[in-house]
Amino acid sequence: MRQAFVIRFLGILVILSFIISCIPFKPIVIQVLEPSQVKLGTNYNNVEIHCEYCGDIKPEMLRDTLDRINATVSLNFLHSLKETLEKSPLFQNSEVNLTPSDSVLLHIKDYKSRVSSNNLLIVLDSIYLNDTILETFNKNLNYNLYTYGIIHKFGCKVYTTKRMSLVTDYLLQDTVFWTSPEPLLMLAINDFPDLLNAVWDTGIKAGEKYGRYLAPYWVEQSRSFYYENVKAFKNAYQLIQTEQLDSAIHVLNLEAEKIKGNVYKAKILHNIAVTYELKNDFDKAYALIDSSLKMNDNKITKNYKDELLHRKVTKIALDWQLSN
Repeated sequence: MRQAFVIRFLGILVILSFIISCIPFKPIVIQVLEPSQVKLGTNYNNVEIHCEYCGDIKPEMLRDTLDRINATVSLNFLHSLKETLEKSPLFQNSEVNLTPSDSVLLHIKDYKSRVSSNNLLIVLDSIYLNDTILETFNKNLNYNLYTYGIIHKFGCKVYTTKRMSLVTDYLLQDTVFWTSPEPLLMLAINDFPDLLNAVWDTGIKAGEKYGRYLAPYWVEQSRSFYYENVKAFKNAYQLIQTEQLDSAIHVLNLEAEKIKGNVYKAKILHNIAVTYELKNDFDKAYALIDSSLKMNDNKITKNYKDELLHRKVTKIALDWQLSN
């Protein structure tokens, strides 16, 4: 009985190994730079984020539940915004700092006078919450059930030498709902893990999104690389993994010279195009993909052509955003 089980198990492993070896393509993970929505300029020595909630405030020490939520969301937003900006190539040589202020709106004139060619000021002027309470009577349980909606809104003013107030109309909004048999003032936020997690995530995701609105950012994408059970494809794939891109192109070109069939040669051209994209030669990659599609029109290569077109377009925006 045990021997039969082992034989069956080994058979399954053999079948799985065969299936894996026949996978038509493998993903190649790449880091892609995406443009922001605005052009802030370049060569900043300092980036200052002015805010009321970036000092030593401890949300758990605040008495009112809504205040605790507001402080938690604000702190997460600010730190996430700072980290996102620090990762952008736009600020790779800049110092990004959080600067506490008792009342940011009272110092707008001071901010304008402090702006210089190498100083960028981001003034947080509208992290605030609106709370909505819907009270319903639960007949079965014989008590009132409160449904709460907390609407988070995030907004900044950005001051540069070219424009004294930039992207002031850009306002993020998110809403978190939860229910409780108790009024809001009677609750402790720690009693509701789901709410706490939602509040935490809201601030972090909003800070990341706001940072990406202001500065170019890196995202992870994948490209389909034809693999199959072909020695040349496997060798090229291994060379790409070790960043030997020219060697990978050489291996694939040698394989292309041997082949006359359109379908297989189209796959080779597809793989060469992916490798040229990794070398940031988008024009060469795009020309190769066009040739590949003429030989074999298929969905995988069509999708890749769309991805390449997006990169060609975004390169124009990035060149503009990352230039003086």
